[in-house]
Amino acid sequence: MLCCAVLYSVCAAWAWHASGPVTRGNILPGADFLMFPDSCLPVTLNSEHARTFLAEFLNQDHTYGRDTRMTKQSIFGRISQLAKANINAILDSAEDPERMLDQMVRDFSSSISDAESAIAETIGNLRLLEDDYREDQEAAVEWGDKALAASRKADELRMVGNVVDANKFDNLAKVALGRQLTSEKEAKTAEPQIQAQTAVVNQLKTGLNAMKEKLVQLTNKRSELVARSKTAKAQVQVMDAVKSIDMMDPTSEVNRFEDKIRREEARVRGAQELTASSLDAQFESLDDLGELTEVDARLAALKAGSTAALER
Repeated sequence: MLCCAVLYSVCAAWAWHASGPVTRGNILPGADFLMFPDSCLPVTLNSEHARTFLAEFLNQDHTYGRDTRMTKQSIFGRISQLAKANINAILDSAEDPERMLDQMVRDFSSSISDAESAIAETIGNLRLLEDDYREDQEAAVEWGDKALAASRKADELRMVGNVVDANKFDNLAKVALGRQLTSEKEAKTAEPQIQAQTAVVNQLKTGLNAMKEKLVQLTNKRSELVARSKTAKAQVQVMDAVKSIDMMDPTSEVNRFEDKIRREEARVRGAQELTASSLDAQFESLDDLGELTEVDARLAALKAGSTAALER
């Protein structure tokens, strides 16, 4: 019964997911099966079918949410790439070689200044170690002299029979010798530190000198590149100027003006031809009129001759 109830619940959930909620009206009375509404065909589900549908439900590929998330990630990735591309394009178009080189020189000079400060501090620490080393050496010599003086004084007092004072100076000599050993030990301990620090300082100085040489090279390169950039800009300006007055260039202003003047000249020639055509027509009408006059005269003469012949 428990298994059937579980199967029933799962199948009901599957029905809800597939076609809608399961209501009391979906359950047929007196039957051990379930009908899913709003389907293309009514599907009945008994105990055996419930197991089949459960297996199909468990085997379904529930990847819709994952596909949606992947789609969103893909869209966001493309938007990010598009934003980066546009920003880089804007930066590339806004870059001025001269200003960028000047900034590089300033940054490199600032780095050299920081390196000089760090090296100066390191050298200062080395000088302190060297001063302490010299002080320890001087203190060792000084305590050795004091120990020697106290020992001699003890020997003198012992020779005159003053054993108590002699022992006292012997103890002072021992204290001085102990101080001498301490100073010598400190000096000996400082020796490898001074050597290592000296090597580091030498390396730092060498690196600093190399950086200064690089700065000189960068400055010279900057001057060269700026000169080349200005030359290129000047060449572009010259080419634009030459192009603007090039007679053979269709985009030239002079060519445009020449074309306009040619059109005006052609219009004038057309007007002249039209005027000449009108004059020719007038002169042709005059010639026709003269021919008609001559014909009339000959006709009159012919008639006059005919009349004279008849009178005879």
